[in-house]
Amino acid sequence: MEPAEAALLWECLGRASNYLEFGCGGSTLLAAMCPGIKSISTVETDGAWLEKVAGAQELIGAPATKFHVDIGETGEWGFPVSDADAIKWPNYHVHIWDRIQIRPDMIFIDGRFRVATLLAALMHCPEASVLVIHDFWPREHYHAVLPFVDEVRSAETLAVFRPAHGLDWKALCSVYAKHFLDAR
Repeated sequence: MEPAEAALLWECLGRASNYLEFGCGGSTLLAAMCPGIKSISTVETDGAWLEKVAGAQELIGAPATKFHVDIGETGEWGFPVSDADAIKWPNYHVHIWDRIQIRPDMIFIDGRFRVATLLAALMHCPEASVLVIHDFWPREHYHAVLPFVDEVRSAETLAVFRPAHGLDWKALCSVYAKHFLDAR
């Protein structure tokens, strides 16, 4: 993450209380250091990476609720290595909403299934939630979410959104279905 992106993420964290992230790493540690954050939930496809980050986070003194989502065998950056376990892939962006105790007011998306994850978040998060997605602008396939969000700010590839008013739920569900198994 570039310095301007980290600064914007820190600013968003400073306004949040209940933080949910998809894809853990430096953002997890940043959230752990933010004094206003009351709860951290992190979703990750790579169990070994999740434990490594969680260990560093616990050293800071801010444990998180960790969710390792089994989507089958994963490779670099938590991508599925084959389609053999595609039936498990939606677990990443669907079932988490049944497992978290507190609805987040900030959601950071920097893992797999980014389009489906953001659209699922819109279906479950409070209306005032902030949705932050990394690597957004250069990856045009992520732009499928733009009809459903209002841009608040951005820095380099980091985009900050709020749910759009008057969401077209039928259109949202159609786009969600199209990206349901897209691991990008």
